[in-house]
Amino acid sequence: MKRSLFALATMAAAAFTALTLAAPAGAATNTQVTSYKNTYAHASWSTTSTTSTGTTVTDSNVALVKSTQGWADLSAWQLIQNYGADGSFLGAKETWGFNVGQFPYSVNPGLLSASASATGLVGGMETYDANWHVASVDYNYAFGDVSATWTGQGKVTNTVYNYKYGSPGEGMTVIDHNVGISRPAAATGTVAGLTFGGGDLVMGEIGNAKTGEIIIMFGR
Repeated sequence: MKRSLFALATMAAAAFTALTLAAPAGAATNTQVTSYKNTYAHASWSTTSTTSTGTTVTDSNVALVKSTQGWADLSAWQLIQNYGADGSFLGAKETWGFNVGQFPYSVNPGLLSASASATGLVGGMETYDANWHVASVDYNYAFGDVSATWTGQGKVTNTVYNYKYGSPGEGMTVIDHNVGISRPAAATGTVAGLTFGGGDLVMGEIGNAKTGEIIIMFGR
């Protein structure tokens, strides 16, 4: 875990000063700084299939995360909901799977494109009855194969998020600082045997995210 975030420390210098002055008299402080920088691409698709016996709604999501710390993760999620001909909810099946670092992928630094594919993802599965009660579970579920291709479109958006919680009186203060850029993306993909085109896309995005966290522990 990286323990240097000089830019964040500089921006938070005033906060550090205020927090140090607010600490109880005689209290010692221990400051831990961590940071992450990830490039990511994710997409969500939805399809509806209707027959004389009912309707099936399938929602799927794929997320690719590439970290500058040397790892990459491809994850997928799918929810299949079944309804009767009268519209009543009959039950659902929720599945998910993961692959860490053992698949081909690419993310364009300019957020123009991305792609990833992996075979044999393993994860979990839960089925639900008509009252959304869990009917069965399998936490070693063979999810299947996943692939996705993203094409960046539109303008790049910048986001900044800061959040502080805790206080010297509570013994700890945590400062989260997040900076990111993202671009909307068209996306197609195959998730657990189902293929989705551009017309099924609900949301697609390619982006970069820098996350920093400062934890200040107060003690005597």
